[in-house]
Amino acid sequence: MKKVLENENIKNKVSNLKDKYKENEKYAPAVFFLFGFIFDIATLGEVDDFSNLISLTIYLILSAFFIYCEIIEFKVSENAHKYVKTIFEYSNDIFHFVLGALLSAFTLFYFKSSSLSNSFLFMLLMFSLLILNETQIFQKKGIFLKSSLFKICQISYLIYLIPLILGKIGFPVFLFSAILSLAISFGTFKFLSNKRQGVDFVNQWILPHVMVACIFLILYVFKAIPPIPLSLKSIGIYHGLEKKEGKYILQRERSFWKFWQNGDQDFYYRNGDKAYVFSRIFSPGGFEGKVYLHWEKEFKSGYKTTDKIPLTLTGGRGEGFRAFAYKRNLTPGAWRVKVETHEGLEIGRINFNVIEDNSTNEKKYSLIEF
Repeated sequence: MKKVLENENIKNKVSNLKDKYKENEKYAPAVFFLFGFIFDIATLGEVDDFSNLISLTIYLILSAFFIYCEIIEFKVSENAHKYVKTIFEYSNDIFHFVLGALLSAFTLFYFKSSSLSNSFLFMLLMFSLLILNETQIFQKKGIFLKSSLFKICQISYLIYLIPLILGKIGFPVFLFSAILSLAISFGTFKFLSNKRQGVDFVNQWILPHVMVACIFLILYVFKAIPPIPLSLKSIGIYHGLEKKEGKYILQRERSFWKFWQNGDQDFYYRNGDKAYVFSRIFSPGGFEGKVYLHWEKEFKSGYKTTDKIPLTLTGGRGEGFRAFAYKRNLTPGAWRVKVETHEGLEIGRINFNVIEDNSTNEKKYSLIEF
């Protein structure tokens, strides 16, 4: 008797949960998207982790499966297993969870591979699309928006995967990824057209995919696409640098309370001093290419280039490839150093101020080891 009552209580709780879900169903996609985003923040490793490749591949296949079922208006048979019926009952929520996991993963990869301003705008775009998806105007678009979001994930997946395979980045690699993405879309269109007649696959599948691919190409031309899979792990300005037994010893005179600064971003300059920029750049194993430390000084008309120093980058070091350069004959004012690819895509930057130091007191430096 006790066991029967326990089973009845469980059934009542499940029923209550379903009722609550039905009452708040309109908020479910946003909630599942958010859970997907939080899940990736907690579990996502470096861009070249094999576990990332496996999980993202599975997510992409799942999202493709559910959007395919929605496009062809797939109906579950009455004789289907109860678990299959449950999966398709909540297929929209599962799709949004998987989509949230994909978008969050690629957003975090973009965030790591670019300066904060570009990454912030990209993340804002992702969340804006999620919010718009909950408005009546976009809900009327239905599959068009879902197809567009799926395409963002698909093309981002290839932008991330192809450089890992080839061990290099650049416009030819990006263009190949975009063309391959469109080829898959058109191949899928051919498959869908043969599978079901009377469905507007052009507007529901091809049009959003072509639009997204074109937008990505335009963003790349204007250097707004972060250079995945590269990322800047750290960068700082220092007064001195010495390499000893495979390690770099850096000198800084920063006050302890300026904990938010990386090195001497308030750089007190005396005649003959050198300003060292030291960075750690992550790149996958087998990756080779060039990066540039681009020095710029602010004038009334804006920032202007003073030096652009090339460095040969090799991948595979977990803590990042260590790169540095120095500059003499600095003038007081605002400076910045941008870490860029050979095509000018920005991986990261650091701003610092040069302040003339006329004192003759002996400088005291603290040492940092990398």
